[in-house]
Amino acid sequence: MTPRALVIGGGGMLGHQVWRALDARFETRAAVREWRPAFGRVGPRAREQAIEGVDARRFDTVERALAEFRPHFVVNAAGVVKQAAAATDPIASIEVNALFPHRMAAACEAVGAKLAHVSTDCVFSGRKGRYTETDEPDPIDLYGRTKLLGEPGGGALTLRTSIVGRELDTAHGLVEWFLSNRGGRVRGFSRAVFSGLSTGVLAVLIADILERRPDLSGLHHVAAERIDKHALLTLLNEAYGAGVEIEPDDDVVIDRSLDGRAFAAATGFRAPPWAEMIEAMAAEDAAYAGARA
Repeated sequence: MTPRALVIGGGGMLGHQVWRALDARFETRAAVREWRPAFGRVGPRAREQAIEGVDARRFDTVERALAEFRPHFVVNAAGVVKQAAAATDPIASIEVNALFPHRMAAACEAVGAKLAHVSTDCVFSGRKGRYTETDEPDPIDLYGRTKLLGEPGGGALTLRTSIVGRELDTAHGLVEWFLSNRGGRVRGFSRAVFSGLSTGVLAVLIADILERRPDLSGLHHVAAERIDKHALLTLLNEAYGAGVEIEPDDDVVIDRSLDGRAFAAATGFRAPPWAEMIEAMAAEDAAYAGARA
């Protein structure tokens, strides 16, 4: 029997990539609030795989999806991201980022499903950098605080990281913002450092873990090599031929890089170089035809 996998927030920047990665290995469904035509870019079976009417703020809709599909694995890719308008709403942020993952963990435990939850490097202030799992979190904004509160324990797997990637029909993240400035001029913060992954790489990693290491649980830092925002924008500029003039700016000083050595030792994971991740992202550009590009 092919295991069943459910992704919550399947239409988001990370969620749609997780949807694709899971679909290559499992019988997969994606929980979404409503069907949107852009979801068809996920794959030819996307329409039939979507479970509509699922809202993290109405947990009965989530329970319905669990009861109907009976997944072996659940990936929580839902969240109020800090760039979204709702990020200033403490009620929405608390409900979705802080409370929902714990409700999800309890529901998964009740039905015997494995939960993989994605957290963020924003649980740290960025004053130090190279954070390990044993460093004390010190979030400085609502997003970081609610994401920290939402990290479930028990048998759930929680991956702290940060991501860059394309979006199907929204424009909340760095890549869509950058590509909207084709031929223009932007600032690139040369002292703003992080160590995340492309959404495609993280999605495949999650699918790998669920397939090969379903016993893995607890909190883990997942990281690539450290990179500053100016260097990242330069790679995007080259890969997409965006023709953007990137002005170096050293005014913003922050280092939210994570130390991923413990996770690498436990799993053997080695992140691809940043240039490789960005080139692979650009190579998928046809899937975003009609998106903001």
